[in-house]
Amino acid sequence: IKLYHFSFAGKDDRILNKLEHFSHSHEMDSDWFERVWKKWIPEMADLHPHQGAGHIFKKAIPFQCPEEIRERFYQDQQELKNI
Repeated sequence: IKLYHFSFAGKDDRILNKLEHFSHSHEMDSDWFERVWKKWIPEMADLHPHQGAGHIFKKAIPFQCPEEIRERFYQDQQELKNI
């Protein structure tokens, strides 16, 4: 079973908004956005923004997401902008 989570997928403003406003934002590594998100390269490890949770997102795994899922993700993002 493949799970397409998309928790950390999107443009900078979406990710920054998530880090600042979701329920665990007080537990986030304060410099993660600049240190990891903005400087990401495929070889990076310990990607999770939660302090001390490097074991959760150990590394990025390249994949091809099905077109219908990508389309739905982008459609949802557009709908959120219109709220």
